Amino acid sequence: ESAPASAAPGVAGGYVKVRALEAARLSADACEGVDIIFLCGVSELSSAGLAALENAVKAGRNLVLFMGRSEGRINEGFYNGPFFREGLGLLPARTGTRFEGDELAKRFNGVDAFKADHPVFKVFAGSERDLRLPRFYRHYRVNPGDLSLGEARAPGVVLASFNDGSPFLAERAFGKGKVLLFPFVPRPEPESDLPKRKAFVPLIHQVVRYLAGVEGSTRRNLIVGMPLELADAGVAPEQAVSVETPAP
Repeated sequence: ESAPASAAPGVAGGYVKVRALEAARLSADACEGVDIIFLCGVSELSSAGLAALENAVKAGRNLVLFMGRSEGRINEGFYNGPFFREGLGLLPARTGTRFEGDELAKRFNGVDAFKADHPVFKVFAGSERDLRLPRFYRHYRVNPGDLSLGEARAPGVVLASFNDGSPFLAERAFGKGKVLLFPFVPRPEPESDLPKRKAFVPLIHQVVRYLAGVEGSTRRNLIVGMPLELADAGVAPEQAVSVETPAP
């Protein structure tokens, strides 16, 4: 959502406005006026909530799903059932076994292969080490074969993988929207130390920019009052610049 030009005392202004909502209150009205929906640590959804979410993504909203729960396992019957719906649902791929590492024994997974040319990971060009340092002690293993299952939906793709070969990030289109699947919860130990690492904030920023349609470093979406910093957008001093005004 677009943020107001002025923010409350002690709150920084910006072009991103976040609204937290309990999964039990998910409805068609709650999905109106938003561009990206994040689901974190959700075990299951009601039939009405799932229908509202499906309709929202189908109409062009985008979904980022963090799969997992710090206090226990997800409801795999829901995820692999109504959420996946034999390849026709929102879930890009079914969940399988869960990787169980051990911090004391130094048994963990990290990010291995990733598509460096994808907008989500372009920011890590030249600093791949930051992306590979986080340690993941618990994550689900999802089935990459599900991404090409069926002809009713566009095929999905694995954008990055863990050291054990299971997907770290998968993407699949659903109607006019996109679904990005991270098979872990973004919480500190015992899940992972990703939120404490330098890669976490840039990773989330790139996800938001990508799903907001700001894919190129030389193309930015702005609102009135925001400074236009051409150097920050990757524009060289001698490069010609055009400003588009598609709407009032």
